[in-house]
Amino acid sequence: AQSLGYDYLTPELPMHVTTFGKRHPVEKASALVRSLMIGLGYQEVLNYIMTSREVLFRRVNRPESPVVEVANPVTASYTVLRDSLLPGLIAFLSRNIGAPLPQKIFEVGDVVIPDETAETGARDERRLAAAVADSEVGFEDIQADLYALLRNLNVSFELRPAEHPSLLRGRTAE
Repeated sequence: AQSLGYDYLTPELPMHVTTFGKRHPVEKASALVRSLMIGLGYQEVLNYIMTSREVLFRRVNRPESPVVEVANPVTASYTVLRDSLLPGLIAFLSRNIGAPLPQKIFEVGDVVIPDETAETGARDERRLAAAVADSEVGFEDIQADLYALLRNLNVSFELRPAEHPSLLRGRTAE
């Protein structure tokens, strides 16, 4: 092909191809969410799906719960599959304390939830998590971005006060 010249080749579809690939709907939705979050001023971070119980539970004050464990981990840093995106964002912020404020980060990624009804004993879920670090930041700051995101996605929702062991009391909703 190189010696003949690529311009002289005519593309042809194989005779027995009956389907064409396309993006999975979850990937299309994820790309839209990423685009909206970037438009809201957030920076995307990508954390590994494999982590440790230390990062997933102890460092963020979460009570331990069942997670998918790796049978023969190569290192103690990657022994379980994450069931939440939030610990990864908090770990990222803790490693970047010296970075200029505000820091607005998000991640769109998969988590693995133990599920005895699933064929493999676990199921994947695509999730979004976001965090804002600043010298003066309140619940209203991220709430405004949540409203903007969900309004652009045409999602109706209602927030209710909630408690989370990793977050400040009175600044959490579900």
